[in-house]
Parts: sequence; structure tokens; C-alpha cells
Amino acid sequence: MNTLTCPNNAITALPQFYNNIGTSDTNHTANFDGDSNSYSAQALAAVNITPGATIQHNGVHFVWPSSAPGTNNNVQANGQVINTTGTTGCTLGFLGAGTNGPQNGAIMVTYNDSATQTFQLTLNDWFFNTPSDGTDILATTLLNKCANAFVINPTKTIQTITLPVREKLHIFAIGTTCLPGGLKCTSNAASTALSQFYNNIGTSDTNHTADFDGTHDSYSAQALAAVNITPGATIQHNGVYFVWPSSAPGTNNNVKANGQVINTTGLMGCTLGFLGAGAPGEQGGSVIVTYNDSATQTFRLTFNDWYSNSPASGTDILATTTWNTCSNGVCTPGNHQVSIYYSGFAINPTKTIQTITLPVNTNLHIFAIGTTCLPGS
Repeated sequence: MNTLTCPNNAITALPQFYNNIGTSDTNHTANFDGDSNSYSAQALAAVNITPGATIQHNGVHFVWPSSAPGTNNNVQANGQVINTTGTTGCTLGFLGAGTNGPQNGAIMVTYNDSATQTFQLTLNDWFFNTPSDGTDILATTLLNKCANAFVINPTKTIQTITLPVREKLHIFAIGTTCLPGGLKCTSNAASTALSQFYNNIGTSDTNHTADFDGTHDSYSAQALAAVNITPGATIQHNGVYFVWPSSAPGTNNNVKANGQVINTTGLMGCTLGFLGAGAPGEQGGSVIVTYNDSATQTFRLTFNDWYSNSPASGTDILATTTWNTCSNGVCTPGNHQVSIYYSGFAINPTKTIQTITLPVNTNLHIFAIGTTCLPGS
């Protein structure tokens, strides 16, 4: 059985910044939205949200404010710096809601080594009962609360969390996933499973042609080797481990997505990552992750055009190199650079992935799928 560790000082650091009364009962008033409306303590209790309760949602553990009805129990974001020394996890989650429409702003996470990550936190209006993109609903009573989560580095500890400057963005709780111990790195399971679906030749060298984009252009094996991307190489990016296709130049080494179901029994991690590119143009589609207990998660995977050298929102660049253009059996370097992109998504680290269903979009190319290695592995 896996041991779970939950060092989450965000739980205890947030209450000192409470500046809004969001919950009322019959005898204790509140004013969550500025119009004297609020959440009902009785209605929240009916869905097991009570003062001090531990809440688990999508693998993230929260502690609900212990404040009594009629007292401050949430933070209206205004750039507060939350000191969370010792907080670790795979995913950083937020419970809250917007008032007077959807609200958003930049969250900055600072790790103990001074590295930073910035995320865009968006929570829909509490009255709408529909989540914003990338969020879901924790509970709907007479009004609703939404949840939003972001991938963080599980090998580091968080020193501070800086909230947005957006006073109509309300935060009730911050939480993280608990980290399983004693687990192995399992990225090889993904690379082995993906390879059976290779259906496009994306890499060429002088004497071995390829046609990544449908116009006889391709990545250069020599140029990729110059940045340490070689057949069978292990690549680590943003804490995610990949195995680059072992295919020789001039042979199939990537998947044009068309709804393939990748059997990845045993795959685990905090983050599920993809390496690839769109061609032609920015390309995207839905990835469905099915766990061994039949639970599912759906993500929107998007890669920009390999020729643009500019990552789509929420992604970044793994490498930018020169390309090859091929004709009459010979490939020569082109006069423009091309990129391979990375995209990552938070997954449940306590479960194993049974299958990954790729999007139906044959202009979306995937070279590798990987996961983080979990602490204690």
C-alpha cells in the first residue's frame, strides 16, 4: 500500500488573510457578493462542507475554513503573499468563486530555490452554476463554488503563493495532492505503447527522406542530435520524463492523432506530458485518460504549428532546430527553424492509467508521452 505524505502549509497560511464573510445562517448575516447575498451554512452542510472539514476533490486535499457563519472565511484576492514553507505536491488547487461575473488573475508560485511558476486562475461567477474552462464545480447548493488546479513541480517545496490583484475573485481554500511513496518511474510504458501506432515519418537525414508536414519537409536528425534528441534518448522536461522514439531517420516515429487508444497499464505520475507539434497550423483535440478503476479525465491538447516557433497557450518549446526539405531521395537543410512543443496535464498520482485515447485530428503529431517520476521512487 502506498504511503501518502501531505505537507500542505497553504491550509494554515491562508486564514490570516480572510477579509470577506461568505457564509451565513439564520442568525448570522454575511455579504459575499456586495449585495448582501451569501452561501447558506445549512445548505453547505447538506453536501458535507462544514467548518474545518477535510475535502478531497480530483485528488487534491483541502481544509474548509473553520470560521463560524457570519465571520470572515474567504480571501478577496488583492496581491496577498501567502507564506507556505514546506508545501509540496503534484497539483496546486483552489476553491472559490467570482462575483459580478467570471473573475481571473495571475497566481505566482515561488519555490524554495527561488524558481517561479505563474498560472492564470479563473473562477466563474458563483451565480452561474457553470464552470469556466479548466475548472469544475465542487458543490452546487443554492449557489455554487468552483475548483481550479495547476501542475506544480513535485520535487520542490513551495515558499510562497502570490494571489492575483482581483478583489472580486474569492478564495476559500488552497490545497495540494498528497504524494505517494515507493513508486517507480513508468514513462517507458507510455513510449512502448505509443510506438505501435507510429504512422508518420517525421525525421530525415541526408540519405533518408521524411514527410512530416505533407509537403516533404521534416525534422533534421542531425539538428536534433545537436540538442541531445536522439533515437531512444531519455528526455526530461518540466519534471516529466520521456523516451524519444528509437526509430531510425526515414522511418515512422510519430503518431498523427486519429482517436487511437493507447494501452498504458501501469503508467503513473503527477503529470502526463506530450511532445509534438501541429502541421499545418495550430492543432488540438481532446485526450481522454482512463484509470484502472474506470474513472476518466479529459484534457484539451493543443500544439502550435512546428514552423511558427511560438508555443500555444499553456505549452512551451522543447527544442527549436533547423529542418530538412527533401526531394528526389535527398534531404538538405532548409532556411527556417522548426520546433517541438511540450504540453502537460495534472493526473491523479494515486491511480494507474489504463488507456490514453488520442484526439481525432490527423494534423496533430505526437512523438512521445511521459509522466513525472514520483518522490520516493
